Amino acid sequence: MIKVDNSLNGISRWLSSDDAKNLIFLEASAAADFFSDVFGYYIVQLGDYYPTKIMASSRMQHKILVGLSGTICSPLDFACDVEALPFAEGTVDLMILPHLLEFGRDPSIILRETERVLIGEGYLVVFGFNPWSFFGLTTVFKRWQDTAPWNCNFIAAPRLKDWLHVLGFETLIISRVGYGSLKGEGWSGVTGNGEKLMKYLFPRLGNSYFLVAKKKIEGLKAVRGKWSKTRKIFESGLAKPSVSCTGGEAWLKK
Repeated sequence: MIKVDNSLNGISRWLSSDDAKNLIFLEASAAADFFSDVFGYYIVQLGDYYPTKIMASSRMQHKILVGLSGTICSPLDFACDVEALPFAEGTVDLMILPHLLEFGRDPSIILRETERVLIGEGYLVVFGFNPWSFFGLTTVFKRWQDTAPWNCNFIAAPRLKDWLHVLGFETLIISRVGYGSLKGEGWSGVTGNGEKLMKYLFPRLGNSYFLVAKKKIEGLKAVRGKWSKTRKIFESGLAKPSVSCTGGEAWLKK
């Protein structure tokens, strides 16, 4: 049985609420240009609690939305343990982790699994909360509530960059967005020109960051698998992971 991750369940509920709409809009806007310019075969987003419009802007042929077992938004047809992905090694061209690392049980395992399934020269996209921001300051006073999004384990962008470097990734983009409250309302809300001004004056103080890293193959020339209809992303061509994964085969038959 897969253990329910209460923190991940909490953030999935919050990101599905109206309170997160402004943050998601800013993150989607920051990522739009990157996703429209990257080509490949398979793009995977872990977490169906996060809107698919970012993934939809990609030109890749196959878009896979993966529900996470134990979260309130997990789909009935395909969900898996985030720490043991059902994809074959070196098959995914682009992986999206939307506010997953700071709420998962062990971010190091999630990153190692991501590195395993990405192809050489494949891309990893991470959305994370910035501890050095208005939101980070607010958590000092709200952490005692033990509710999302205030109960996250912050991973600052420079720290994540160091972790990825150890795993063989080259960080290409770090962009911060959101200055003021996450909702963008009230006396602490910052929107429109105010957002642009704050980003210009205090570029490192955005509430969340958008990070893009590329998996590097040192000393070898990366060879992409053949682009054909028979390219198999799942182990043995079917959703038969080494850990529990619900409904994989049914999802493939759709």
